[in-house]
Amino acid sequence: MLRTAFKWIYRLGLRKDYARIDRLHYLKRLRRRRHPLDNKYYVSYDKEQFVAGEREREVCIADNFLGKRVVFLCDPSYHFDRKIIQQGFVGHPILDIMAAYVQPNSIVIDVGANDGVYAVPLAAAHPNIWVHAFEPNPAVVERLNQNIRLNQLSNLLVHPVAVSETAGQADFYQFDKDISLSSLNRYAAEKCGSPQINRVQVETIDSVFANRPERICFIKVDVQGAELKVFLGAKEVISSDRPVLLFEQEDVHFETAEAAHSQKMQIADFLSGHKYECFYITRYDHRLMFPVDWSRPVNGDVLALPVV
Repeated sequence: MLRTAFKWIYRLGLRKDYARIDRLHYLKRLRRRRHPLDNKYYVSYDKEQFVAGEREREVCIADNFLGKRVVFLCDPSYHFDRKIIQQGFVGHPILDIMAAYVQPNSIVIDVGANDGVYAVPLAAAHPNIWVHAFEPNPAVVERLNQNIRLNQLSNLLVHPVAVSETAGQADFYQFDKDISLSSLNRYAAEKCGSPQINRVQVETIDSVFANRPERICFIKVDVQGAELKVFLGAKEVISSDRPVLLFEQEDVHFETAEAAHSQKMQIADFLSGHKYECFYITRYDHRLMFPVDWSRPVNGDVLALPVV
């Protein structure tokens, strides 16, 4: 029955040709077995290059961001990379927000930098800033360095360490197949599967940037539920430089509603004590934001703006 249905879909021309679908859908078509009528739906020469045995290959996206050409290696199995494959860098909400607050000759800090999905285009578009990317997963750091070399970036510095409240070492719960799930937060990692446990070096933002001459204008944090510890280790920088903060708060990263509530209240107290106003960034449009009500569920990105 299913084969008959697809046969009629082909005959009636109900499928969109390859020029009218997004890149992710095109890659999905390349993975499938060839149909006699597939010439309209993908280019067979592309298929020969895309599939190598049983392993799906990386793809390279060349796109513009703020007038600069950015070349980025993507793995279609990675969550963040899939977004880049699908839409490129133009109109990406987090990138747009970060770029809006960049100031010349300043520092942007990316904690949980992944393979450079934000740090690389930002550094390419703004050669007059320094971008510091923190990422403790060795496999991901290798991919990040690849993207830095492809774009010949001298203003993007990689710190292969985790960030927390105190310096030292800690257990890092690591996924190599879905790198966005790795974290110092054991519960957030283990609810997604069975991570590898590795000891990693941990630094604080205050210690790393104690003697820098440039002002820190922006800090982005995405560490799967360990955001509060990052802020506690950045108290001096936040007090002196008043950077804009962008961070993820996901109640689902905590074992109980009470644990999530406790984390949110501590973040709220910390940020209000440093005179920050917090806004939840809607999934509908990143330009539409709600003042954060910490007593309600929060699952998304929060923009914290200094008000004094």
